[in-house]
Amino acid sequence: MHGTTILTVVLVGGAVGFLGGLFGKGGSAIASPLLGAAGIAPIVAVASPLPATIPGMLAASAAYWRERFVD
Repeated sequence: MHGTTILTVVLVGGAVGFLGGLFGKGGSAIASPLLGAAGIAPIVAVASPLPATIPGMLAASAAYWRERFVD
């Protein structure tokens, strides 16, 4: 992988993480099109946001559990 590609992926990840935290929207709806536009292979662009979904969901669930918002 070229240095430019790695930098692009890191910038897209940072932007998606910021927007996800700001608006609470899942990352794959934003990340997949941005990664595809950055020239990442379509299968990688679609699959790459998935590993971030599980830790994000677990962190959010733990916060809701601590505040007793989960029945």
